[in-house]
Amino acid sequence: MRRPSVLIMGALLVLSGFGTAGAHHSVAMYDGKRVVRIIGTVTGYRWINPHVSVQIDGSGEGDVPGGPWTVEMTAPTAAMDEGWTRDSLAIGDTITVFANPRRDAKVSDSPHRGMYVGAILPGGRTLGRVDGFR
Repeated sequence: MRRPSVLIMGALLVLSGFGTAGAHHSVAMYDGKRVVRIIGTVTGYRWINPHVSVQIDGSGEGDVPGGPWTVEMTAPTAAMDEGWTRDSLAIGDTITVFANPRRDAKVSDSPHRGMYVGAILPGGRTLGRVDGFR
């Protein structure tokens, strides 16, 4: 193959992956205009790429359903910039998490899902945005 053909083929292969990557990292499924407060017990904490996540058994308050919640966060490196560590949470910890809920959520959904905005950790330490949501 001639060099220009190889370059064009390589560029096409790289560009063909952009739609998939962009769709994977979209937050369009979450309601960015609404923040819910989830108070509950940590049942899982995954410190892995591409996203950290927290599983919570929420108590349910007001219009926020109780039961299992999965709150998706950013990548571990971005979470570290905000003060999170691999050891920030342990199973059984009681925490408060503020999250943008899914747009299409139903009360019957299990687990409920949200995109992380901020948290109050055991001992009162705050990470992310919590002001105005308490």
